[in-house]
Amino acid sequence: TENCRRMFPDDEHDLRGLPTFSYAGVTVPSRVNPALTAPAILLDAASEQNDGLVPLASAKLKNFNGTTNTDHLGLIVWSPPDVTSMYRQIATSLSALHE
Repeated sequence: TENCRRMFPDDEHDLRGLPTFSYAGVTVPSRVNPALTAPAILLDAASEQNDGLVPLASAKLKNFNGTTNTDHLGLIVWSPPDVTSMYRQIATSLSALHE
């Protein structure tokens, strides 16, 4: 956790003023890809909502835009479910920055 805070500070000072947005997956260990079962169980045992790899608390940057019911591999489109609508929302948000 401390390493992540150092690498991704809340004040976003390392991004030279670029806006950041975050989204997260949240699911239960029984629904994650088998490759993520062990970390999902460990995070769940620590009472951390997670996507099978990343705790929800760690995924929340300054501009957090919500969760989707998928595991980490689903977020990067390596496994189902379909997260197309989430990526459409991201694209729409980014295009609105230039208006």
